[in-house]
Amino acid sequence: MKKNNDNGQITLLKRAYKYNSTVALLILINTVLAILLMTSVIPHNSISTGISLAVPIFAILAHINTRKLKLKNVGPILIYVANLLGLPLIFWVIVKPGIIMTLAFKEIKALFIIATFLLQIIAAIFCYRQAKKIKKQIFEEDEKEFSSKDATK
Repeated sequence: MKKNNDNGQITLLKRAYKYNSTVALLILINTVLAILLMTSVIPHNSISTGISLAVPIFAILAHINTRKLKLKNVGPILIYVANLLGLPLIFWVIVKPGIIMTLAFKEIKALFIIATFLLQIIAAIFCYRQAKKIKKQIFEEDEKEFSSKDATK
């Protein structure tokens, strides 16, 4: 019975590690693509849109699996906040209010973009750190399992 519980714990640890590291990697790729798009090095492509949509999905999965381990994870919460900050940007792009495109409006829009990027980069750092902690726990669990096998022989 205990061995089955240990295998479930290890599986949960591996899943949480996979999702946290994937979120960090996707945010890094998304940030690099966004910088390349802003500097017009590459033309607009759907890869950046797909990655942008994948980040919150993997953040939710990372959050769920990390909470099952009774660990606190700040990264996905910061991704949620960054996505909430991005909602007005989507509204401004779709609606494109032609009434007031003053300098102040453009500055507010730029502040939202900068805040969203900074929050996503900070979230990637937190997800990466959490993934490193979980990987350390995986190694500890594997060592316990390996030492228990040696003790029974």
